[in-house]
Amino acid sequence: MKGIIVVGRSNPHDKILFPTAPITKCALSLSIHEVLNLYRGIEGELWPWAQKDDLRKRFEDVCTLEVKELAHIRHYLDNLTFKGKVDMIYVAVNEDVCNENENSLMPMLGYDYGYIDEFGVYSVIFHEILYGRIREMREYVKILNTNMLFNSLSDIAVLEETRNQLLSRGAALETSPTPLEMMKISVYEINRYPAQYVDIL
Repeated sequence: MKGIIVVGRSNPHDKILFPTAPITKCALSLSIHEVLNLYRGIEGELWPWAQKDDLRKRFEDVCTLEVKELAHIRHYLDNLTFKGKVDMIYVAVNEDVCNENENSLMPMLGYDYGYIDEFGVYSVIFHEILYGRIREMREYVKILNTNMLFNSLSDIAVLEETRNQLLSRGAALETSPTPLEMMKISVYEINRYPAQYVDIL
C-alpha cells in the first residue's frame, strides 16, 4: 500500500477533538504544540471531514490516494472545516516502497511504525515513545530525527525487539487490531507541490 494521505493534527489534550488524549508528559522537553509542528508521521485524524457532502462521501472511506488525485485532494483541503493543522504526506507501507523517480520528487522524511487503514491510524512513535509511560520505549526518543521519525529500518528492528520483549512480559502496549503485524511506514515529503502543510486554525 502506498499513496497520499491527509492527516489532521488537533491538540491531543483537547478531549473533544482527540478523546484518547495522552496523559503523560512528552519524553522531550517540548509542548504539545511544538510536537504537533515537528511530527510528520501518520498519527492524527485520517482524512478529516470536509464541509461539502460530495467531498465528505468521496474521502470518508479512503486510506491512500494516488498522486494523480492531487487536484481532488487540493479541492478537499480548500473545503475542510477541521480545527487544527492539516498535513499532506506520501506513505509507503512495509515493502511497498517508492521507486527512484518518485523519490526524486518526494524526499523521505523518515519512518513511522504502527498501523494504518481506512478505519484509522496508530503510531507507536507518538503514543509509546513521545507520550508513552514505559521507560524502555521512551528511550527511543533519542534517535528520532527532526521530523520525529526514525531514520532507518534498522532503528525499527531494534525497537521491535524491545517492544516484543515488553509485550511478552505483559506490558500494556498496543497490538494490531487484525492478525497483521505492526507496519513499517515510509513517510515522504510532497515538495513538488507548494503548501503541503496547511494551518487552518
